[in-house]
Amino acid sequence: GDIKLLAELQFFDSVIQRLKKEKDTVPSEIMKLRGQAEEIQKEIAESEKALEELRSERRKREREIDDKIEVLNKYRAQKNQVKTNVAYSALLKEIQDVEGEKSELEEEILIFMEHMDGLSCMLTEKKIVVTKYREELAHLEEKNKRRVAELEREILMHLDRRNSTAVKVAADLFSRYEKVRQAKGGLAFVDVKSNACQGCFMELPPQVISELMEGKIRTCERCSRLLYWKGE
Repeated sequence: GDIKLLAELQFFDSVIQRLKKEKDTVPSEIMKLRGQAEEIQKEIAESEKALEELRSERRKREREIDDKIEVLNKYRAQKNQVKTNVAYSALLKEIQDVEGEKSELEEEILIFMEHMDGLSCMLTEKKIVVTKYREELAHLEEKNKRRVAELEREILMHLDRRNSTAVKVAADLFSRYEKVRQAKGGLAFVDVKSNACQGCFMELPPQVISELMEGKIRTCERCSRLLYWKGE
């Protein structure tokens, strides 16, 4: 009676422990995908910041070009009012300098636009990749959620069976079993194979083997687990 009940109890406890462990373990695939998605999201944020900085610099150059055009228009209007050749030459030199500065600004804007095009293309690609990762993640997380719900149902079912068995075990024996189970990571009641405890694998004295074969429950001297004879 007691041996059968404790063996059942140990079976249920081992199954419950395994199911709980599986439930608490988030699949590594989900963690890996989540990490990759977060990494790309970070790169997207950095690229968007760089793009905004380029836009800002481009707008700044465009304002400077507008200022240069204004200056050029003012200088060109003065051309007809200049009285001497020296003043005219000086004005032409001013116009030439401002046009040179305006050309440089236009060149800078072209360079900014090239960088912006490159960044925009890269951003589009990264957003496609991150969307794909997010979709895969959603699918995996949904699958994991279903598995967790399934595991929780199994745990409850085994807990019910375990509790039904536990009430049939003698109170003092159940108390010993629980104490050992909590101290030994869940494994409290073990059988004997090749005259050795299957909890710590220490060889047992012939006297203990003899008593176990008679159907008695004994305690392992090394690991304190409860022992029983299942038969070779």
